[in-house]
Amino acid sequence: MQDAVPDDLRDRSVRGGSAILAGQGLRFFLTFASQIVLARLLSPSEFGIVAMVAPILGMVQLFTDFGLGHAVIQRGKIDQTELSTVFWLNITLSIGVAILFAALSPAIAWMYGEPRVAMVALASSLMIVIGGTGQLHGFLVSRNMQFTRIAVIDASSLILGVTAGIASAVAGFGYWSLVVNQAVASLTTAVLNWVYSGWKPGRPGHWRPIAAMLRYGGDVTGLKLVQYLSISVDKTLIGIRVGEAGLGIYDRAWKLGWAPFSQLAVPVDRLAFPILSRLNDDPERYRNIFTLLFQVLAFIIMPGMLFAVFKADTVIGLLFGPRWLAMTPIFQWITLGTMAMPISMAASWLFMSQARTKQYFTCTGVASCVTILAYLVGLRWGAVGVAAGATISLYLVQLPLFVVVSTRVGHVGLGVMLQALGPVALALGASALALTAIDQMPSWSGVLGILVALVGTYVAAIVALAIVPSGRAFIGRAFGLLSTLRRRRAA
Repeated sequence: MQDAVPDDLRDRSVRGGSAILAGQGLRFFLTFASQIVLARLLSPSEFGIVAMVAPILGMVQLFTDFGLGHAVIQRGKIDQTELSTVFWLNITLSIGVAILFAALSPAIAWMYGEPRVAMVALASSLMIVIGGTGQLHGFLVSRNMQFTRIAVIDASSLILGVTAGIASAVAGFGYWSLVVNQAVASLTTAVLNWVYSGWKPGRPGHWRPIAAMLRYGGDVTGLKLVQYLSISVDKTLIGIRVGEAGLGIYDRAWKLGWAPFSQLAVPVDRLAFPILSRLNDDPERYRNIFTLLFQVLAFIIMPGMLFAVFKADTVIGLLFGPRWLAMTPIFQWITLGTMAMPISMAASWLFMSQARTKQYFTCTGVASCVTILAYLVGLRWGAVGVAAGATISLYLVQLPLFVVVSTRVGHVGLGVMLQALGPVALALGASALALTAIDQMPSWSGVLGILVALVGTYVAAIVALAIVPSGRAFIGRAFGLLSTLRRRRAA
């Protein structure tokens, strides 16, 4: 690891990794605990009302910065006037999108046949403006690789949002408590982005100097739109087909299945993108840091997701209660898909850090069309069919397509990617065998069974890695990184 990246990037990545390790445990616990508490306080129908608005809200929010934030991170040099122009363009877009979304609120309610959705959509339009005011500042924090500050922003917004949401639910606000949760978190993020970025906008300049950024941002926006449609159309279809109660169950299963991945993947993505973008002139170091980040992310996430597939009914029954057991098969299919997402994310690092956005857009467009078709086919069997269709299409189309195309050119070839996948596949196979064996022991049930299965999953994975040279090499690099992190924290 000592030679994997230049000294300045190594120092920043170590400090960033330290901040991530310190903050993500708290963040994961709070997210998981808040899902349990809110599921006990609110009904599936109340979750469903807010979930009806979320897909459309998320889609329109993609246009508030037109991908310029990613362009700011990827660009080598940028001056004050260009940043100010980007900021004021961002504000203008945010206000315009908010007005449009507010105007569409009656139509959204009509589409679902649920009048309460209109007021939720109207209130959500205010969050578009709030979020837009701090977007660029957040991207500047990421561009400067201020990972400790990113961890503080994420943790603070989550803590305040969850606290406000639970307090509102206890006070009897019903589904509005979920809106309060989102609003407080959004406001906290915007304020802290301003505080920690240390940047103040000036007068905007002409748009021509940022024309290249607009082209890059347009590619990113198109890419994100296609990606978002592929992971949000399912909720819209289910909301129309089965109503707010069925959507509430599906939405909880989806968020529970994605929560562990998102809690770990988003910070690692923030770490990987700026560092890899600055290593394009050093292919060997680029490959080293890419391989390490990918393997660490995959090892942390994939065995845990496999555990969740095996123990879904027990976990949901104990944590959420009997009225949520209908989400078990949905959760299993979603989690099975989530298990493979570190591979897709690794491919996205290659595309984005090397400015290969057009290739990424084409691949994502093909994969998304297949996914949406799978939703439509699976809808015949309800929410379970939709989840199953999405996961099957992921393994049959998206993963092979992304891996092959992302490694066709650039610093990481297909051989390097497959070599990096080898220890991960070995660990996953060992975990599956351990979980199968534990399931044959009926004396281990309830909380004890969950703990034994979770520990056994990772113990089996580590033992399998220790058997082969590539696995031992990965363990050595990972422990070397942890040792460096401890030394930095002690210093």
